[in-house]
Amino acid sequence: MACGLLENGYFETYSRAGYGHFDAVSGHIVELNNHGAISYITLAQDRVLSLLTIGAFSFFLIAVLLDLFERGVLGRTLHFVRPR
Repeated sequence: MACGLLENGYFETYSRAGYGHFDAVSGHIVELNNHGAISYITLAQDRVLSLLTIGAFSFFLIAVLLDLFERGVLGRTLHFVRPR
């Protein structure tokens, strides 16, 4: 959840601070679309947003798998989880 909140915060910050036009000299070449408002960000900023999005999805998937193992849905329970 923290990665998702960070990604949302960075998205809002980058969309407000980005250039309103394409500017190859300063490196603002990646289009960031925020509900129709286009701003251009750098490749490094785009990489940060991509990694946070992938991280948020990965942590969510890990949490779902751990929950399924805890419930015994996937065949066996985890040893470090105490029964309720």
